[in-house]
Amino acid sequence: MNIKDHIRGVPDFPKPGILFYDISTLLAHADAWAVAMGRLAREVRQFQPDVLAGIELLRKIGAHVTGAASIIELSFLPGRQRLQELDVPFVSLAAYDD
Repeated sequence: MNIKDHIRGVPDFPKPGILFYDISTLLAHADAWAVAMGRLAREVRQFQPDVLAGIELLRKIGAHVTGAASIIELSFLPGRQRLQELDVPFVSLAAYDD
């Protein structure tokens, strides 16, 4: 199965010259999503990770569906969080108190 056939390209979003890949069309096809997650699992398994982290801007599904940590801008986190500064420029970690 060609996974790319199930991912919609949105030209000039969010600005001219950028091709945005919308995975909501992949999520709408359960069989294609299952194949994509199976391929991801096979690729990642060899590294035996403790946790996966997906970079998320607007809390879209991606990382949540795989049971991974979601990385988003702090301004998008509702509720109380614990903040941990890292020794990396411009990077902090936040977790919900509950």
